[in-house]
Amino acid sequence: MPAPIEISPRTNISELVATLPIAEEVLTEFGLHCAGCGVNKYETLEQGAKAHGLRIEPILAALTQARLSGRIPTVMNEDRTPARRAPGEFARRARFTYVVPIMSGKGGVGKSLTTGLFAVGLRRAGKKVGILDADITGPSIPRLFGLTTPLALESDPNTLPGQQPKPLMVPASSRSAIEIVSSNLLTDKEDTAMIWRGPILSGVIRQFYEQALWSDLDYLLIDLPPGTSDAPLTVLQSLAVDGIVLVTMPQRLATMIVRKAANLVHQLKKPIVGVVENMSYFVAPDTGTRYDVFGPSYAQQVADLAGAPLFARMPIDPKLVALADSGRIEEIDDPIVDVLAGALETAMAARLEVVFAAKAYFDVGERIGLNWIKDQIETLAADGHWQSVARSTLVDNLFALQRKITAAVLACKGASPEARVDQWLGRHAVPVESLRRIVVDLRTGAAPDFATLSVALQAVRRLAQD
Repeated sequence: MPAPIEISPRTNISELVATLPIAEEVLTEFGLHCAGCGVNKYETLEQGAKAHGLRIEPILAALTQARLSGRIPTVMNEDRTPARRAPGEFARRARFTYVVPIMSGKGGVGKSLTTGLFAVGLRRAGKKVGILDADITGPSIPRLFGLTTPLALESDPNTLPGQQPKPLMVPASSRSAIEIVSSNLLTDKEDTAMIWRGPILSGVIRQFYEQALWSDLDYLLIDLPPGTSDAPLTVLQSLAVDGIVLVTMPQRLATMIVRKAANLVHQLKKPIVGVVENMSYFVAPDTGTRYDVFGPSYAQQVADLAGAPLFARMPIDPKLVALADSGRIEEIDDPIVDVLAGALETAMAARLEVVFAAKAYFDVGERIGLNWIKDQIETLAADGHWQSVARSTLVDNLFALQRKITAAVLACKGASPEARVDQWLGRHAVPVESLRRIVVDLRTGAAPDFATLSVALQAVRRLAQD
């Protein structure tokens, strides 16, 4: 007879339920609906409790008691109620590491399904995930996750004395602890029509973002409606967007409209981090023959236009459609969710490195004074006070020096660009004072010492080339 499975914070949920069936009912009492949730294949009891905002100790005690008695113990209300952080200032109630809208421009390409698959994959990777359903008039996200109960409201605990407290929405939580806010969770009937015009839609999206008690999340995914009008513009212009994923399909007409969305994003100077082609093909289950139902793929062309990698080409999968229609998308057992999540994480990490390097480059220029010197030189050139050859040579060397120092700074250790600049400056002395003096002389009308200028140029050139 095999030894009983250990009940500890590190116990895998799926293995526990398989070995001790009563554990499923105990976990359900705590709101951990793990029976068919695909995340439990990867998650421990401690990870599941943390994702749902629960304390692990009562869960372990109840499981142990159930194994000994064969009965489900009584669970206290305070032990099954998720612990929520008190909200902070307006528009800053939670910290989102990445805010990623899922966009197309064309309806019916599967943005909501793709958003759901990203969320499931990221949760399986241990990330805290939320979905803001910005498709106010055509919301699909609650149906995908089997959510029907209207959102609860809580008073803002930060309300000042004597003021009327603001009601704040409490995001719904899926079986795998994905937080969701949607207009379909504002009413108890999912077929209620939201007859709202553009300005109201924009206001509702902002409320979903700012007036909901979101937890601190690794990823907030935003399911955008089709088109390039009010709702997408509100999200792209008003929210702190870190990267956008475009969803397309093989049909040439859909591809053309998705390209319009890509052009809109470029005009707004927002980053596109990846492209997903949905309904790319169909594989016959009996013969394995692959059919391009909607014609040849244009995904790579869209990715090239967007200047972003192609994350995946997703096939038409009747099993996935059945799970989505029945609200059981979290039960999907397909590597596509891991592919999508891995591609997004790689893209966001790469973008984070670019942003980090840009901040370091600017900070190097500010701290050493290179930014000031370059600005002064350009001003002098505009006034005709500087020889063009000398100015061009000096500026080129200053840029090269700044790039060289930035590369060295990035090789240092530190949690922020500023910390790495501090570390580098603590070990090096950059001789820019002679250049600063020459610039000051020129600004005050003094005749420049071109011999000193030549020496300064040589010093900067050596630093840049070392």
